[in-house]
Amino acid sequence: MRDVARSANVSRSAVSNYFNRPDLVSEASARRIAAAVERLGYIPNAAARNLRKGASHTLGLVLMDSTLPFFADFSRGVDDGATDHGWSVLVANANHQASRERQYFELFASWNVDGVIVFPTGDVTDSLEMLRSRGIGAVVVGSTSPHPDFDSVWIDDKLGGEIVGSHLVSTGCKSIAFVGDIRQDVVNARYEGLRSFTRQFTDVRVTLEEIPALDMANGVVAGQRLSQSVRSGKVDGVFACTDVVASGVLQAFLHDSIQVPEDVAVVGFDDSDHSAQLVVPLTTIRVPSRDIGRTSVQMLAEALAEPDREAACHQVFQPTLIRRQSTKSAVVRKVPPVQAVMAPQVEVAG
Repeated sequence: MRDVARSANVSRSAVSNYFNRPDLVSEASARRIAAAVERLGYIPNAAARNLRKGASHTLGLVLMDSTLPFFADFSRGVDDGATDHGWSVLVANANHQASRERQYFELFASWNVDGVIVFPTGDVTDSLEMLRSRGIGAVVVGSTSPHPDFDSVWIDDKLGGEIVGSHLVSTGCKSIAFVGDIRQDVVNARYEGLRSFTRQFTDVRVTLEEIPALDMANGVVAGQRLSQSVRSGKVDGVFACTDVVASGVLQAFLHDSIQVPEDVAVVGFDDSDHSAQLVVPLTTIRVPSRDIGRTSVQMLAEALAEPDREAACHQVFQPTLIRRQSTKSAVVRKVPPVQAVMAPQVEVAG
């Protein structure tokens, strides 16, 4: 550790924090420490013990944002799957920060975990290559497309957006507002899906209501901003990028005496536990988050059992529309079917 500190021109406590409390280390110091670790081939004592044993019996799980309901269910699935294989799970929250994400990859590598499952903030190819060079398996979970060189489980979020567009247009909406932060890949995929489907209708318009974070408070603010547009007839449908955001939008509309779905339809995404319990039960897109977690672990286990396998494996999960009372039920316009690898599913919740 002393040599790493000297090489990186930082204190020994900074090196210790890099491996044990990475949130306390500045981005600049973390980069210097990472370079020194790589240059010197340094392995902390805990990792050295694991190397001598040949396995750590632990998995690293790196999440884009652990506060979102999807990741709570997804993490449960990972934990269930890991338990079946005798693994413990170490969970890290990148909080949408690529630099923090890289630190966690380095941390898990230093502990010589058996494998890493990541739902990334952005491009993590370099970090995945680093894990591979150290003999650590990895599975990427995401939504835009399968990773070409690494095993991946992905969610067709773009298809989910298309399904929402189909439902809103078929039930009469012509002015749809999308609420979300499209800087995030998963959110942008949902937005692009909505735009892709509605583009074929000359009388349907999509607008973007951007928010800085995917929480209820920002959903409320977005709903307050949209209220006047609803009253003036400029917006008759809202697609919120998550159920949490949709809950905030609904709260703002109800506070402003806007009737849902009579004045405006509202759709969410994720089918989180609370979405059916809202004052107006929420129409939403369901993704099998817990199954996705379990599948990620199984895919990692299979990869570790076949270390010489060259081709990456990929699995896609399809979204399902869950119709509840926040959108109208009567179909007033015929629309073309949504194109999918498998036919999209629709369920009507009571």
